[in-house]
Parts: sequence; structure tokens; C-alpha cells
Amino acid sequence: MLTAEASAYQSHTLRRTPDLSGDDVRLLTEVGEAILATDYINAQRLRTAVRSRFKQLFERIDFLLTPTVSAPADPRSDPYIRWPDGLVEGASEAYTRFCIPANVTGFPALQLPAGRTESGLPLCVQLLGPPCAENTLLSAGLAIERQSSAERRLPPPPRRPGVVIR
Repeated sequence: MLTAEASAYQSHTLRRTPDLSGDDVRLLTEVGEAILATDYINAQRLRTAVRSRFKQLFERIDFLLTPTVSAPADPRSDPYIRWPDGLVEGASEAYTRFCIPANVTGFPALQLPAGRTESGLPLCVQLLGPPCAENTLLSAGLAIERQSSAERRLPPPPRRPGVVIR
């Protein structure tokens, strides 16, 4: 479902300016164009069920706090994440895993800084809330930022030649 929707969104741009997209986006677009309408409709039915279950969850809680991505950024030249246990996974899949609930349900999500790795790469968390909970998420995000001093305690990211950090 998300692949078909991404394909519908990206296909025009990909055809007009293919050099602006990486191989992963090109492949995603091509795969999305091959998805059958019946499969898409069945996925929409599943989306309705997932939304319903998340709504039930949000009857008991105000929001979820989750990681935003599963790993810190890697060089763009490497399209894979190599996990310590030897598993190799496509970077797109690894980086978007925790965003899927917001993408599938359409529920609001807010990303917040959550410190840095030892090498200075940024880490983030996200808040996911029920429909129309943007104000709740923004208020919670502001409270978390005010209470958190993690960003101030960690050293700034490493400087690269020619890059000015202000």
C-alpha cells in the first residue's frame, strides 16, 4: 500500500528528473507501479483495521514515545545497514521501520532530538498520537525539550573541513 502510494507520488518526478532520485527510490517506484488494484484495496482494508486498533490503544494512553529510526545515519554511498549480529538490511527499510505506524494510520507524529552517538551523529525519538492530537504532541514535545539536557551535555558534532557549525 505504501509502495503504491509512494509510486503514485514519485513517478512524475522520477520520469522528469531521474538524476534527482537514488536507485532505492527508482526501484520503489517501479515496484509500486506493478501492484494490482485488488491488492491495494485489500491493503486499504487492513489499514482500516490497523487504525481501529491504534484508536483503541489511544483510548488508554495519550501518545506513544518510540525511536524515530533504528540506526544512526550511514554514508549515502552505502545502501545497507550491517547489524552487529551479521544481518544486512536495506537502509531504507531500516530507517523507516518506526515511521510505518504514522504512515499507515495517518495519525500525527512529532520527531524530537534525543542526543548524539559517540561520533556526534544525531539521534531522535518520535511521539505518535491519535487523530487530531497535534496540540497534545506539541505540548508534550515542548515539555520533553524543556526537561531534557542531553543535547547540552553532549559534545557538538565533529567538524568537517569546509563546514562551519554555528
